[in-house]
Amino acid sequence: MTIKNINPYSGTFAYKLSSVFFGMYVLFGIPYLIFETYFLYIFSSEGHKDSVFWFPIYFSVLLISILTILYVTYKQRKHIALYLNHFKKVEAFSPLKSCECNTLFGTNYAGLDIDKGVLLIIAHTESGLRNLLAPKDIVVMGFDVNSFKSAELSGQKLTIYTGKPDIPFLVISHRKMPALFESLSAMRNRPYVYDNSFPGYVNHCAKRIADENNLNLVMSRFN
Repeated sequence: MTIKNINPYSGTFAYKLSSVFFGMYVLFGIPYLIFETYFLYIFSSEGHKDSVFWFPIYFSVLLISILTILYVTYKQRKHIALYLNHFKKVEAFSPLKSCECNTLFGTNYAGLDIDKGVLLIIAHTESGLRNLLAPKDIVVMGFDVNSFKSAELSGQKLTIYTGKPDIPFLVISHRKMPALFESLSAMRNRPYVYDNSFPGYVNHCAKRIADENNLNLVMSRFN
C-alpha cells in the first residue's frame, strides 16, 4: 500500500484525453462493433470471402473490449465493496438503499446513514493514466454533519466541500443526488451526538483495508 497526499481530481492531460476517447468508444465504438460483427457473421456464413476474413478480427476486438470494460468495472466495484462490507459489518455505517449512490461502472460511491448522521464517500481517482484501465488509487472519506464545510447540488452532481486545502472537494454524480442532497441538508439541522469520531474511524480502517488489499490510498495531509 502507498499513501498518497495529492488532489484526487487533478488528473493528468493524458488521463483526461484518454478517458474522453474511452467514453466515446464505449458509447459509439462498442455498438458499431456489435452491429458490424453481426452483419459480418451473416455474410461470412453465406460464403462472402471478405466477410470470412474480417469477421474473426472484428469479433476479437469486440470480445477484448467487452472483457476490458467488465474487468475494470469488476475491480472498481470490488474496491468499493471491500470498504462498505467492513463498515456495514461492524455497524459503523448502516445506510438505507435509498440513501446509497453507486455509479454504473463502480467509479464512485456516496451513502448517508441518517440515523447516525454520517456520510461516506469512496472514489477512484484520476491521478494517473494507469488508473483508467487498472484502477488502484482510491479516496475513502467519512464525514459527520459537523466535519465538512458545505455541500452544493448542480443537476445530478453533488459537491462536498471538505474544508481540507489539499483535497478541497469531492464530486459524485448520480440520479439519486437531488434526494440525497435534501437528506443531507436536513441532517445538518438535527442535533446529532457522536460518541466517537466517524471521520477518524474511517481513516483508520481505510489504511488497514488498503494495506491488506494492495490499494493506494489517497488521503489529506490534514486528517
